[in-house]
Amino acid sequence: MSRDNPMMYMACNIRPGDVVDLAGDPFADPHKNGQRADGHAYGYEFEYAVVEAKRQETVNCVVLYTSHVNCGFPPRHLIPVVKRGEQGQELDRLRKQEREERED
Repeated sequence: MSRDNPMMYMACNIRPGDVVDLAGDPFADPHKNGQRADGHAYGYEFEYAVVEAKRQETVNCVVLYTSHVNCGFPPRHLIPVVKRGEQGQELDRLRKQEREERED
């Protein structure tokens, strides 16, 4: 995974510490220009957002609290992750281990 080639993760699988690219996202950047409705800039076009926390708001909504914005996403909405944090790396490791155990 690199900044030039991000991996896509469902919102429900994003973890604190992950670095995400929200530029142009239909939920986090609905105007596709890095600007909020009130005209203030999120800064998406210049930098990535770091996920600080995540909460399952409802069955249909996962809220990501980031360095730029707090935003709700459908749990299966795909978000580009340019760098996995420690919690995300651990989740990926456990899922890989589970797949390998099923194959044996």
